[in-house]
This record gives sequence, C-alpha cells and structure tokens, in this order.
Amino acid sequence: MTKKIAAFILALCVALSLSTTFNTYADNGNISDQDYARQLMQIGVFKGTDRGFELDRAPTRLEGLIMLIRLLGKTEEANQATWQASGFNDVPEWARTTVNYARAVGLTNGISNTKFGASLVLSYQDYATFLLRALQFDAQSSWQTAPQDLIRLTNVESDDVPDGQFLRGDVARLSYIILLSKNSSGEQLLNKLVRENAIDKKAADAMIRLQLPDQPEISKDAQPIKQNSNDKTSQTVNKKSENTTTKKSDNDFFNKDTQTKSPQKNNSNSLEAKLFDLVNAERLKHDLQPLKHANAETTSYAAVRANEIGKKFSHIRPNGENSLSFFNNIECGENIASGFSTAEEVLAAWLKSPGHRANILNPDFHYIAIGVESKKWVQLFYKPAQ
Repeated sequence: MTKKIAAFILALCVALSLSTTFNTYADNGNISDQDYARQLMQIGVFKGTDRGFELDRAPTRLEGLIMLIRLLGKTEEANQATWQASGFNDVPEWARTTVNYARAVGLTNGISNTKFGASLVLSYQDYATFLLRALQFDAQSSWQTAPQDLIRLTNVESDDVPDGQFLRGDVARLSYIILLSKNSSGEQLLNKLVRENAIDKKAADAMIRLQLPDQPEISKDAQPIKQNSNDKTSQTVNKKSENTTTKKSDNDFFNKDTQTKSPQKNNSNSLEAKLFDLVNAERLKHDLQPLKHANAETTSYAAVRANEIGKKFSHIRPNGENSLSFFNNIECGENIASGFSTAEEVLAAWLKSPGHRANILNPDFHYIAIGVESKKWVQLFYKPAQ
C-alpha cells in the first residue's frame, strides 16, 4: 500500500469510558488520506487552510510542530500568552505564542538562535521523530533511527510510510495510526488524550462513527484490555455475564491446565481451523508464541457470537450485554467481521487495521477461540488468570 491503509476505521464499539481502549470498525479497503484528515478534524488534531486540507502539498516545519503539540494534548497550554519570546524572527504572528511555548518547554531549538525555519519543508524523518515523542519514546529512539523505530514501536507498518515526497496526506494518515498506538507506558494515545480532557469523548466518538455502505466490515475490536471497569457499555467490564452459560471460577476456568486439548473442529478444511493456522503463522513471522485453542466453553461462546453478529453487528450483544462480559477480570479482546468469504480475506483485512492487528499480535494473549457462521467471523483472545 502507498498513501492509504486498507482498513478504514469506521465506528466506535460502544460509548467511551476512561478505562477503555478505543475500538474500531474497518472495511476491506478504499480509505483515502482525505478520509483520515476528515476524521482527525473531528477532534481538532488536523485542520485545513483556506484552500482545504491541501493533502498533496509538502508540510512545513511549523505545521509539523503544531501537530506534535496537538498529539501531546498541549494545545490549550501552548495558547497561553505567558511564554517567554522564542527569539525567532521568522514565525508568523498567529503562531508566535505556540512557538514560544515549544521553545520554552524544549520541543524545538530552531535552526539557529534567530530562525525557527517555519516555512521550511518538514521531512518524514522529522515527523517520525515528532510522532515518537508524542508517544514518549524519546529514550528508545533518536532522529537518526526514527523511521525504523516508528515501525518497531508503533502500529505503523512499512506499507504505511511514504514512498516518495512526504505530504500533508501522509501526516494525516500517520497521525491517525499513532492515535491508535500505545505509548511507552502502554496506554493508547487517543485514550490518554481523552482521559486528560485534551480531546472530548463525544468528539472522539464522532471521529470514527463513519461507515461506508455495502462493504465487507471488520467490526470494532478491543485492543488488549484488562477487565476492571464497572461501566457496562465499555469494552472493559467487571461484571459476570448474565447469559445462560455456566462458567467455572476465574482461576479454574482459565487455568492453563484446562486448555491442553483442542476443542476446535478437527476438520482441517474448516474455516475455523484455517483461520487458526493463519493467525499462528502470522504470529510466528513476528517471533511470537502461537496461540492455543481455547477450551470448549469459550469456543462455543465464539460460535454464539458469530450467530449474534448476524443479528447485531456490534460488540454489544443483542441482549444488551458487552460481548466481553463472558470473561471475568482477565485481559481479553474480540475481533468481529462480516462479509468475507475466506479466512485469508478476513485475516488480511484485520491485519491492515491497527486495532485488530494489535489483538492478533498481542504477545500477552495465550488463547484464541474462533466462530464462523454465514460469512460472520469472530475471534476471542485472552490471557489466563494468574
């Protein structure tokens, strides 16, 4: 891919809570940088000019610095008029307060004592450095290694980076992916900005409540989460499921010793078995341990979920419960999809979505259950209770 990611983030899983990771819908492709720019505009992270988004124009150093400040959640702080003058004489009047802030807190030293280089072209290497700084990976990266580190430390993949001139469209695309990436503390950046009130929860929700019609869909997934919230509408829950399934206690039901036999179908040609093998093949490419089959009860629940998403394509079950309320106080996640005919197609689409990919390649997950029914696909991941 160049200049676009084949997975389109379309909708949020549920009403947002401070303890959750943002979840995503994605389609099977056809997202443009214009789409990313529009989504980021919803939360005030990316803005256009009087000529529109100008996605085919090279960004300037000043524009890159402003994006960094927005991704750090420091826009309001930067707009205060109390910062010492930067001493740069090439900054436009409208941006002087912002640049004064950036120099005062050490975000920039300019290109000389009197020049910031506001109108100079921003390079991809510079912006990769900014993005890693937004994720607080300063100690694990440098300007010299930033392009490689961006792929190593975040959800950005090699296909996501520009293959030619670095443009504002690339800024929009990469910034969106970074918002769904985890920072050095293990917290998703978008979640952090909402928690710190730098981005309004409703605005973040609206940002990804877009849907393309008549497309195969990869539903909103939950990135690695630990269930510790009492918010029923959240992907993170601390409430036993009230469905008819009878479960053992956490330490019994999710103990490794109960999971040694595979309850998946033995038919090697089954879609579930095929997807299981493809997932583990992908994990092995990234030097990750293969996932084990979940126990029979979790596998049965995955089949139930595949049926349910045919009725309601959501991480909220038709009875109003959160889909992950099946699990109790363990790290878990769910990927769902609709409209894909083969295991290869659905996995390829999931892997192109940063959130879904994070589930599949989560080194903390040990087990997977897969359900498939009438082109409805479900993956349930979890880590056993300690």
